[in-house]
Amino acid sequence: MNARPMLAVLACAAALSIAPGRAQQTREPPPADATIDLLVPDDIKPTGQHGTVVLEGDISPEGRMVDPVVSWSSKAPLIDARAQKLLTNAKVAADLIAAHPKHIHVAVAYYNTRGLDFVISCAQAVLDADWYAGAFPGNGNERTPLYTMIKGANLITADPRLAFASDPARYDRAWTRTIERCRTSPETPFLKALIDIGKDVR
Repeated sequence: MNARPMLAVLACAAALSIAPGRAQQTREPPPADATIDLLVPDDIKPTGQHGTVVLEGDISPEGRMVDPVVSWSSKAPLIDARAQKLLTNAKVAADLIAAHPKHIHVAVAYYNTRGLDFVISCAQAVLDADWYAGAFPGNGNERTPLYTMIKGANLITADPRLAFASDPARYDRAWTRTIERCRTSPETPFLKALIDIGKDVR
């Protein structure tokens, strides 16, 4: 067997593996990521629309978000459009662009919730629940920030008024019954109605 062809192949492979001088391809920094929590704007509240929309866009040399597009819809057209308007040409925080990313992803959450001391009326809770049922049929009760906050508050504070929230099935039944009760008492604060009904649900 002639060894010369084999030696030529090995020499070529070695040259390819050690050849210096070619510029390394520069890796682009990963996109910046941010989350914004906002209340549903007053002019959108009557529609019941709410939710989380994710937008992605470019970062200009001046540090602004440009050409944002919806990459994950909230299924609420008014919410998607409002978030897109909000972020168009918005200034990006300095810490997000420290690594000089070229792109950014932003999740904007619009809900009628800001802590357990934030009062949401029964009327608004019904609007929100009805919109969600239409947009996401068959999903049951929405796990909104308020829904999860009440459950968490029960675990942390052991508030006896929220004891029903420790049982997922009981909590879900209480939530459903509260929405129905709210239809006939729209001015009642939703959390008060939930506590009143929750204590009797088994």
